[in-house]
Amino acid sequence: MSSERYIRGLVNEGPQDWGAAVRLIHAEYGKKAADILASALGKSRRTGERWIAKAEGKVNPKTGRESQASEPKPMAQVGVVEAAKRLYAAKKLRTAQTVNAGAVAVYSKSDGTRDARTRNVGALGVSGDLKAALDAAANDVQAGNYSDAADRIDHAVMDAYGERGGVGDLGDTLGVVDYPDGFSVE
Repeated sequence: MSSERYIRGLVNEGPQDWGAAVRLIHAEYGKKAADILASALGKSRRTGERWIAKAEGKVNPKTGRESQASEPKPMAQVGVVEAAKRLYAAKKLRTAQTVNAGAVAVYSKSDGTRDARTRNVGALGVSGDLKAALDAAANDVQAGNYSDAADRIDHAVMDAYGERGGVGDLGDTLGVVDYPDGFSVE
């Protein structure tokens, strides 16, 4: 499995309906959620507030009914869900404590040839440059740039592996072809 395939899988694990998506965005951003929803979809702040009220089932304490709550139109629902899915995946990358890389099939960046051997990278603790790369990859994921995110992660995995082995930064020398044992973050 490649890191890009893993990222796409993470995105697909995110919320599947607009209500869950709005609740995730609200939980993540709090009072700013209405502004984020509004700006992402070209709507007013008040519209974002109405979507949040509907998604959370809020009622008017005086009337006991949902007042001014509304749900997004179908195309807006798709946009909300996609944004929340990317947010879900980005958050998982930002909060990762371990990268499980296992065996890594590599190629030489200098001549593009595939190395016949794999490197047993195993599990890597997330700190320093690896943490910074995962944070940058999370930003790429939120922007929908999955391939850029995967490239950042692959480079950082090889660098962390090289540093652990006392070789230095291998990310400039070796590129990742695949993670035959699978790839994940915990």
